[in-house]
Amino acid sequence: MKVLLSLIQIACCAAFISSSAQMTPKRAPNFIGIVLGSRQAVIQNASVIVEGSGRKWSLASDEFGEFKIELPDGTYIFTIDKTGFKKLIVLDLVISSHATMRHQFQLERCDGCLQIETGRNEPGPLETRTDLLASSITPRHQGSAQEFLPSPPPDRGLIYMLDDQNKLVPLPFEPGRTPLHAEQIARSTQVSYIELKGEHATTVFKTTTPRVFLFTYQRPGVHPPFLVWLTPHKGARRVTAIAQRGLSGFAISSEEIIKPTVRGLVKDGDLVFMEVRPRASLMPGEYAIIGDDLARIATFRVIATAN
Repeated sequence: MKVLLSLIQIACCAAFISSSAQMTPKRAPNFIGIVLGSRQAVIQNASVIVEGSGRKWSLASDEFGEFKIELPDGTYIFTIDKTGFKKLIVLDLVISSHATMRHQFQLERCDGCLQIETGRNEPGPLETRTDLLASSITPRHQGSAQEFLPSPPPDRGLIYMLDDQNKLVPLPFEPGRTPLHAEQIARSTQVSYIELKGEHATTVFKTTTPRVFLFTYQRPGVHPPFLVWLTPHKGARRVTAIAQRGLSGFAISSEEIIKPTVRGLVKDGDLVFMEVRPRASLMPGEYAIIGDDLARIATFRVIATAN
């Protein structure tokens, strides 16, 4: 009888454990990606590598072009690869475990090319940088045979413009200021500004499609500086900047970022000499190239020219 009772108790415990396991809710994936090609066609069986928080995940897109994954809070790198398309590397995607995020990964057809995008996906007015920087990094010899491509200058800390004589001319730097404490982790999301003194930049472009060249590192978490539109404000120039809760640094409002085309020319280790040019013609006005160092903001002015 004691043996029978023991067996019954064991069975009841097993049933309770099984029932408890069934009652434990399974956490849903907090990130859903969809891989698309031209004309929004889904891409099946694309290789997906996710890196961040000291870990690495390998997935593949399904028959609907989707992949789903549960990720802890953090900043991640997504690498999407499919034969016949540019390999896409998306940097700085910020994932929160408190909400489900959906993101489209757009691949372009090209064999042996590399496409790099940077994107911090903050809520509200912050920019999902996949939308602002679709960068095609291609070898220098693949440029147009009729287009002049300069050699890398010796000073790698400057930002250059290409003048009418095809010479690289350094853009002057101006210091910017902001009420945000970018070096600290923000306790709450704050919308503020970066301001430069004076109404106008000293450098004037008489072309609406300026060619800018700079050096940047091809590393996780590092992106090229942003080309932004500056708004006049009481004798100064401003751009909207946002600090996100739980993160240090700042982001720029998407409406004030100029979407560029980025072309890598020469690669030395993880340092890339690249060209940054606007995808569309610039309107007359004040512009800046803003990176992480607010003491070194390259500025220029575009003026209208008579036909």
